[in-house]
Amino acid sequence: MSQEGPLDLQFHIPGGILQYHSQHDARFPYIYKISTHALLPSSDHFKTILIHVVDTSMDARISHAQFEETLSVPLGPNALIDEYGT
Repeated sequence: MSQEGPLDLQFHIPGGILQYHSQHDARFPYIYKISTHALLPSSDHFKTILIHVVDTSMDARISHAQFEETLSVPLGPNALIDEYGT
């Protein structure tokens, strides 16, 4: 994951603020925060809008699905949760 955003400039969001974290796994999508969007009828109720950038090519979707199969969520306390606290 690059701190400058996706390599292809067409996937940069004008006026958006990239939500970057140095430990963000590069296999997850880039996320941009914007304050307004043309498809919202009123911004009175929405203060934060998040846009995630995803490669929708077939190869990327297959790779992403394979990556998702490796993800898990612990159902109870484990050593890592204990280390970081609850």
